[in-house]
Amino acid sequence: MAKRNRYREMESKMTLVLLSTAVFFILYLVCASFGLSVLKYILAVVSILASAACLVWLHLTGEFKRRRSLWMVTGFISIIVCLLVSMILKYPYPAA
Repeated sequence: MAKRNRYREMESKMTLVLLSTAVFFILYLVCASFGLSVLKYILAVVSILASAACLVWLHLTGEFKRRRSLWMVTGFISIIVCLLVSMILKYPYPAA
C-alpha cells in the first residue's frame, strides 16, 4: 500500500477551495454587474471567510512561510485583495 503524503492531500484540498473561491469571485462580479446586491454581498462574505480560514489553516500547520506553499498563500491573499478592492471601488457597477 502506498504511503500517504499529507502535503499532497492538503494541496489537493486547498486547490479545490482556491478554485471554488475563484468561482465565487466570478459570481460576485456577475451579480454586481446585474445589480443583485444581496447575493453579491453573500458571495463576497463567503469568499472572504473561506480564503481567510484557509490562510489561518496554513499558518497553524506551519505551511504559511514555506516555499512549497507560497502559491496557495498568494492565491488566497489575491482573492481577498481583489474582493476588497472591488467592494471599495464599487466595481462593477450595474448598467442603467
